[in-house]
Amino acid sequence: MLNGNYSKILGLIAQCAKAPEAGRVEGATNAQILALQDDLNLEIPSALEQWLRICNGYAVGPGGLLGAATTEPILNIALCQRDWGYWRDHSWIPIATDACGNPWVLDGGDPSDDSVYFVETSEPETLDYVTASSLERFLVNVLTDEIEPTGWPFDKEHMSWVDPALLSCLKAPMPWDA
Repeated sequence: MLNGNYSKILGLIAQCAKAPEAGRVEGATNAQILALQDDLNLEIPSALEQWLRICNGYAVGPGGLLGAATTEPILNIALCQRDWGYWRDHSWIPIATDACGNPWVLDGGDPSDDSVYFVETSEPETLDYVTASSLERFLVNVLTDEIEPTGWPFDKEHMSWVDPALLSCLKAPMPWDA
């Protein structure tokens, strides 16, 4: 049984434009999760593991939602992270990309932080700004904005309303300040 947020997220995925060959959303297997942990050399944050068991990479959103040991290299978390040594050294886990290949990442080295950060690949050693207070909130925001632009993540008033916990995230600038 999915919690309400994941059911909502799957509903948003169904509403997003996608290629005809996209197929259906499938979750990661235990073997794929273990392979990802081995590839990243760190324990997968529980929120990410739960999400991957529901959706293991999918070509939806601005650039795609990444997954564990996916057959599509462009949607593979470990391959994306491997391109950027600094991210591996700092346990940044890419979870999605924008249309230009810039990732949104979780800080896998800080189990108390479920926030999602944006990294501009022209400055790959910087968390440019925080985009959501949690992985679930990120998924709702990015997919909702994909269906109909909302001002996410740059509209301070909108963000204060849909993700008030975002204002407590201090590791990186707010998007409207970046």
